[in-house]
Amino acid sequence: MKNLLIKSQKIKRDADKILNDSALLKILKKYGAPKIVGSYDYDLMMNGDIDIHLFVKKLDKEKAVELLNELIEQNYFDKYALDDWVKINDPRLPEGYYIGLKKRISDYKKRWKIDIWQLTKDTPGSLKYQKLIKDRLNNDLRKLILELKDLRNSKYPDLPSTTIYSLIFNGKVRSKEDFKNYFKDKDTSSNY
Repeated sequence: MKNLLIKSQKIKRDADKILNDSALLKILKKYGAPKIVGSYDYDLMMNGDIDIHLFVKKLDKEKAVELLNELIEQNYFDKYALDDWVKINDPRLPEGYYIGLKKRISDYKKRWKIDIWQLTKDTPGSLKYQKLIKDRLNNDLRKLILELKDLRNSKYPDLPSTTIYSLIFNGKVRSKEDFKNYFKDKDTSSNY
């Protein structure tokens, strides 16, 4: 557990460095109210992925494009994307504008991924996991989540963290063995 906790803390320090060096939160504040969510917020980071919700009164594609252009002009990140999830209706994803950023840092094997969602309100899934994790997180649960995320990174890289949280909080997984058995005959490349 100690090694995974150290690894998680190092990844979070790297995330802080990216956020500070890019002044990302300062930039985002010009366009709405940013809130870091997910593994960063829970202190459960096991890979280079920062999730940010950018709350606005009204969804605004022009503002999303303006933000993306400012980030491109800043030239800190290596890759940029904009997805219109207002026009493309997918019940698995929130209605909003998604800005994806990637950044390679020297001592990390993969590119960092920063997901920014322009939203008018928190997503039900995000609120659900925030409450469950914050209400129940203790040393044993932290250990299990970090172990499963570490295993996910090596064996099931496309599996989202929310699937891990769901399996734990729905009582389907209580150990690494349960996790391996659960996915023995499943395709983890699709969304769950």
